[in-house]
Amino acid sequence: MRPNIPGEKLLLLSLSLEDALSRGAWEEINATLAQREAELTVLETHEAKLGEELFNKLLAVDARILAALEGHREDAAKDLKKNVVVRSAQRAYHRGSTKSNYDLAG
Repeated sequence: MRPNIPGEKLLLLSLSLEDALSRGAWEEINATLAQREAELTVLETHEAKLGEELFNKLLAVDARILAALEGHREDAAKDLKKNVVVRSAQRAYHRGSTKSNYDLAG
């Protein structure tokens, strides 16, 4: 690939983003997203025309990125739900205890 073709740099950044997502490298993800956004702005500013093949590659990579992000969102939601259940159980346990730690120690 030659990154001087309109959209090639965007494709490379998209592939880098996909890789970073697969590794859960969040600092790299954030940096790559910023670079990708800047490249999109450049392409829009210059009204760059992308070839059909490149455009289809970008669509495919973006679909995979969205799927990966959805998976991370679902995992985060499960973790949050689990934490809420655990904290509720801990609070209920501590509310049920009428003895102080001193009393429990004997």
